[in-house]
Amino acid sequence: MGLLVGNEPHPHLGNMSSPRHEDHPSVWMEWAKHIAQVLPKGLAPGPNGYPYPRHVRGFRRIAPLICEKKSKNDKSMGNSSVHHSGQCKIIGLLAIAGQYHHQLHTLVLLINPTPSWEPVEFHNQFTENNCIHYLAMHGVTEDEADDCLNFAFSWLQSAVETKEDAPRHIFIWGALQVARQHPDISPWPEDVIHIYEQTHARWVPVPPPLGMTTVIPAHTYPSSTTKDEVLPS
Repeated sequence: MGLLVGNEPHPHLGNMSSPRHEDHPSVWMEWAKHIAQVLPKGLAPGPNGYPYPRHVRGFRRIAPLICEKKSKNDKSMGNSSVHHSGQCKIIGLLAIAGQYHHQLHTLVLLINPTPSWEPVEFHNQFTENNCIHYLAMHGVTEDEADDCLNFAFSWLQSAVETKEDAPRHIFIWGALQVARQHPDISPWPEDVIHIYEQTHARWVPVPPPLGMTTVIPAHTYPSSTTKDEVLPS
């Protein structure tokens, strides 16, 4: 798995007491089970108390892009609201199977071959087309996007439980309902090998061979609902 170097832990494995997005997924798994008091949006614990590997993968790829990049001269609530709206739109897009693929081809966009984890700078009137452009610019592949389905769904469930203004609340509920109507099909299995990529100074997943599509049981990874509980419509 590449986690040992000369019988010692890999020097870039990460710090379990305070993991960073670029650290190995196993570090996040251990932190989430044994240390975290509150899990970040999108991470849901499984039966064994660990978050699902697919959630952790989606979190490590998408969370850096949508994190709020604070500046010393920008502390207005207005900008925070714009940022949160942009977050919801990107996550809402990723929660729908095949939507990123469809829109990429509709807009005739190419995916940047060099991936980036730099935060997206949201602005007023941020549209779904803007989401597609930014994800493509940041090198998010179609397989990565579809692998994020359950992370995105869990993120939306967490968001709907927090205090939101009416328009965002309606958008999140709508996104959840649309996501429920689409099948959960992932191009990657639940567990994927990661390698440390020196160029990007982070652990990245190794895509499985082509043709290994995984059918995921419909939304088995709720953030706060039980297996048979249905969200109100």
